[in-house]
Amino acid sequence: MPFGVLLLPQLAVNANAGHGWRLAANDWWNLELGLVAQHPRDYGTINQRYWGAAPGFVGREELARQRTLAHLDEVGLPSVVGAQLRKLSDLAFEQPSSLETSLNLQRRWGEEPPKWLDAFRLPGRFSWYLLLALGGVGWGLTLRRDAAWTFLGLFTALFAVALFAVPVKVRFALPLLPVLALYAGAALEWAAVLTHRTRARYGA
Repeated sequence: MPFGVLLLPQLAVNANAGHGWRLAANDWWNLELGLVAQHPRDYGTINQRYWGAAPGFVGREELARQRTLAHLDEVGLPSVVGAQLRKLSDLAFEQPSSLETSLNLQRRWGEEPPKWLDAFRLPGRFSWYLLLALGGVGWGLTLRRDAAWTFLGLFTALFAVALFAVPVKVRFALPLLPVLALYAGAALEWAAVLTHRTRARYGA
């Protein structure tokens, strides 16, 4: 109910303005960035082309839609899927995490970041990999446990599809972190129960 009270008025305003029942109308801009760009260095070129293509956002979105669909038609679905998997892998395992990026923000820490901040880099990277691994296991274990876990699993799957389409920035994945933490807890709970049953069976 609070969610609806906050969002429905803005949705109605956007629909009345001809933008549809949505909060944002830059869908094709994001999809063009996610599907067409092959490297982060391409983002600047795509952004400049988007903003310079037409004076209004409706025209810019339509042209972005045309360019994106033309790219998909030219490249083909198998190549697009392969490229998106590569970009998603780079996002998860190669690009700096939000923590690692924050460690290097000079404006936050002064002229130069303190050297002792580097001590957080390796633990931060390890915890990120561990969260991905345990979260993935927990997602598989709880998907059909009950209605609540199923609902959460569907949300995770839909969000993952969106991230697959637009693997542009690490911050786009941040809404998944609390959900992955829940799944990681479920995986640890499953491991604890399995260990207890194994010990009970063999009298350990």
